[in-house]
Amino acid sequence: MTISEYFQIPVDTLIATFIPNCSTSTQKGRSTKAGKYLFFYTGITNTLSELIDIPEFPDERWGILFEQWTGTTILKTLYNHNIRGEVCFWREGKREINWIVKSGRNIIPIEVKWGESIRKQALKSLEAYIERNNLKMGFVVFTGERKRKLTEKILATPWLELPEVLLENL
Repeated sequence: MTISEYFQIPVDTLIATFIPNCSTSTQKGRSTKAGKYLFFYTGITNTLSELIDIPEFPDERWGILFEQWTGTTILKTLYNHNIRGEVCFWREGKREINWIVKSGRNIIPIEVKWGESIRKQALKSLEAYIERNNLKMGFVVFTGERKRKLTEKILATPWLELPEVLLENL
């Protein structure tokens, strides 16, 4: 059995979904073509990271788990509403967007931020992707309680409203 066949086991058993990098860059060294695996349950991620039975959960892990939760919520929303679409992420050089949702001609870039404050610096990748693809809007999913407009084309959306935002924009 090859290594790639072992990586296929979690996908075949519905424990994980393979998420491709949707970058189209062909410049050497600029794009990370490798995909990532999204586990359906955050407990699996913690177990694989050996983060079980520890007295305090490390702060840096909350952002990773929140990103995973957001990804699974996107997949569940598409599935539950019978929306044909593709979910990928975008990474080129130091720029990255956590989730790109594509359905027909609609493209929704989504950046994930653990916390209520969103720094202007955190929007640079999202702004670049929106401009490059001539999109109407991009979103930042965060742990705050109210929607707020961050720029003309970027809306900060509370995590509880993610399914609603997807359905309104697909």
